[in-house]
Amino acid sequence: MKKVLLILLILAMFFSLTISNAAAAYPEKPVQMIVAFSAGGGTDTAARTIAKYFKRYTDQSLVVVNKPGGSGEVGFTQLAMAKTDGYTIGFLNTPHVVTPPIMRKTNFSLDSFVPIANIVTDPGVLVVRNDDQFANLAEFIQYAQANKISTASGAPGGDDHLAGLNIMDETNVKLTMIPFNGSSEQKSQLLGKHVDAALMNASQVKSLVDAGDLKVLAVMAKKRSSYYPEAPTFIEAGYEVVSGSSRGIAAPKGMDQAQIEKLAAVCAKIVKDEDFLREAENLNLIMDYMPQAEYQAYLAEMNAKYSKMWEANPWN
Repeated sequence: MKKVLLILLILAMFFSLTISNAAAAYPEKPVQMIVAFSAGGGTDTAARTIAKYFKRYTDQSLVVVNKPGGSGEVGFTQLAMAKTDGYTIGFLNTPHVVTPPIMRKTNFSLDSFVPIANIVTDPGVLVVRNDDQFANLAEFIQYAQANKISTASGAPGGDDHLAGLNIMDETNVKLTMIPFNGSSEQKSQLLGKHVDAALMNASQVKSLVDAGDLKVLAVMAKKRSSYYPEAPTFIEAGYEVVSGSSRGIAAPKGMDQAQIEKLAAVCAKIVKDEDFLREAENLNLIMDYMPQAEYQAYLAEMNAKYSKMWEANPWN
């Protein structure tokens, strides 16, 4: 009996060491990262910038694979159904990873993923032409409470559209949100005086604000943006409007915890890398690192917020 117990103990120690060594060696080959949007967009740019520095800390490549379609649903579904061997991870984008399962039955939900780290959050902004009549947010709201205001927005369920719903709910204004296919169209419509305002992300309008063509009336974040330090947040004005697009790394549910911890540690190193930070700034990537627990709590908060909004006022 003692011999049997000794053999079992030796085997347990052997398998424990084998697993430990495997975790330490991970990754032993390139890792694929699914991006649910087309190449060249903000999510893709952030993902490829992270991928560039992944090899510096792992000696392996992080290969970005674009799987666009259905406002992210195609890519998120593929990530949810991916092998859990540690060699397929993904880049999540809110609100797009949150809202489809709220709106209808999908092949993924937040429970399909294990968050690893958030990297970037591009907050929403309310922008108008620099030569417009509105000097500040208060004037805009006062006018919009008595007059029709048209705003360039994105597709229903996207962050621009949800930002507009949030603003209307908080300020008692009525915005006529006109969806356009991408930020380029939104900006051209605003500059061409076809709409009164636009709901966009902070990074998307920086060049036009710097050039004096547009001005930011307010930022939809908990603190002011370093891009527009003179622009107040909605919260400062007394309105609980927080919106934007977060971009972070996640794994399919079921992936080994040691591998997840290894990836989380790599992310923590990358976001402190001075070369990475310099490149991110040049690319207008607004850093917002959240470690695993914080990122998971953030996603749960977004899910609760958008679920409540959907129940109160379904948007499609």
